[in-house]
Amino acid sequence: MRGPLPVVALLLVTGVLSGCLFDDPTPGEFEGESWLLLVNGKVWTADDTRPWASFVAIVGDRIAAVGDDAQAIMERLGGDPTIIDLGGRLVTPGFHDTHNHFVRDASVLDAETWETNPYEPWPAGWDPVVGNVNQNRIALNHIATWGNGNVARIEDGRLPDPPAAEGHGHDHHDDEEGHDHLWSPYADFAPKDRTRMTDVGPWPVMMGVETETWKNTLRVALSVANKYGLTSSSEAGAPIEAFDVLQELDGEGGLTARFNLYLFPEHLDTLIAENKTLGHGDDDVRILGLKIYSDGWLGPRTAALREMFNDRPHQGFAFFSQQEIDDYVLKAHQGGLKITAHAIGDRAVDRMITAYEKAVAAGCPEGATHKVCTDPRFSLEHASLAQPDLVARMVDLGLVPSVQLSFPTSDAPWIEQALGEERAAETYRWKTMMDEGLVVAGSSDWPNEVLPPLWGVQRAVTRIDLNGEPPEGFHPEEALTVDQALRTITINAAYLEHRDEELGSITEGKYADLVVLERDLFTIDPKEIAATEVALTMVGGRAVYGSGTVDVPLNQVEPVHVHGPQSSKQ
Repeated sequence: MRGPLPVVALLLVTGVLSGCLFDDPTPGEFEGESWLLLVNGKVWTADDTRPWASFVAIVGDRIAAVGDDAQAIMERLGGDPTIIDLGGRLVTPGFHDTHNHFVRDASVLDAETWETNPYEPWPAGWDPVVGNVNQNRIALNHIATWGNGNVARIEDGRLPDPPAAEGHGHDHHDDEEGHDHLWSPYADFAPKDRTRMTDVGPWPVMMGVETETWKNTLRVALSVANKYGLTSSSEAGAPIEAFDVLQELDGEGGLTARFNLYLFPEHLDTLIAENKTLGHGDDDVRILGLKIYSDGWLGPRTAALREMFNDRPHQGFAFFSQQEIDDYVLKAHQGGLKITAHAIGDRAVDRMITAYEKAVAAGCPEGATHKVCTDPRFSLEHASLAQPDLVARMVDLGLVPSVQLSFPTSDAPWIEQALGEERAAETYRWKTMMDEGLVVAGSSDWPNEVLPPLWGVQRAVTRIDLNGEPPEGFHPEEALTVDQALRTITINAAYLEHRDEELGSITEGKYADLVVLERDLFTIDPKEIAATEVALTMVGGRAVYGSGTVDVPLNQVEPVHVHGPQSSKQ
């Protein structure tokens, strides 16, 4: 990362080292230079050529060597290394979150700001609306969000009253263009304000937020994320302004994780006109492409299904016709931009796979060198309900599902009611997907689910939520091993992001993004994974979080607070 880090800076390199990828360092190459040597660790590399090691050598922002003979590498490299004894702790690659709304919802971490500034435009956040309720996306579906009462009063005259409870408010049919129509309390509201809302993104938290406020809330949020080992984040839908804000924050030394952006779909023409394709940006902030929504959600029964819901007389809600999806995907693909799509129901998954297949068949313009033309790595967000025929087509495409590790246990209490026993068993089949050859990437979907990556890892391994439900696990035959679960948030995630040549594993020449953990995830009770604390988080060879238990030279800097104390809702 550029510039000094504002949370915790590890003083690693006193000399300037450049232009070396360390594939075959010359003996004594770093004589007179300072470098870092982490020894006496249990290093899980996520690199199949060397799965385990005991030391990691870091020069500048890169990994110089990985292995077991630390003395030999000291003699080989020379110089004056700072030696850090890890005391047998587990080291992993830095954690990637391939789907969250970090940039969009950073201010959720400081909801007290909005409480004390009620006239700030369009604030939104969490609030314990009903007693001891788990504040996740299920609460969003079934209870309420916390928002600005001024907005509700302003818009009340245009919002329709909800229908009677009978029928759960669903009025569903298809029109002649293949669109679905489903009543929603905001269905009349959102389209009318689409231009206004998407000027800076259709999410209330972004409306009218000043750049400095936005950057400050990101600083607060990042200090929390780094504590959990997060080193890389993919934003699942952002306004184009987010790219500039993140780069500005990076230039100020305030960015302590790498960001990959899927922008809102209305930015397609602008990106093509400005020749901003996959990878536009730098190693800290870059554009991946665009995110679209193809259907709704299982909880409120709006996901697009091939057959009717088990407890509703309809098949859910497809946002676009097949032709609209096909045209958009092809335009983006030929324009050099990666597309990912929210697709939860099997009908939505089917439609998106069809669009991807057509894009591959159409190909790219002659002479096009865009990375997505030769190596598209198509993605689906969620892909919750995917039968064997859909998984087989994913394999043929080389599609990378971006899954949310907490979803199965969050959905377990009601998913059979929604889908029936047979279809419920076909949801969240990640082990099957891996066995079939898919690279599965993992994420949180924060703030709809909890942010800490290890919480998701525990749920993926046990298929049990943090309250112990269901005791037998949600379809435990689909549980991942610790190795598989960690891969989803390390090397697999980097692969999805087209960054596996520089991130995702502890490999010579890659960026030194890594996490030191207090406990060995491979030997402890899997139900204790989420409780494992992070001792050290490093991004590009510098510490962005340190608990103090690892003896490293740290320069403590006070964390930034936004308009007063941080919210306790972290």
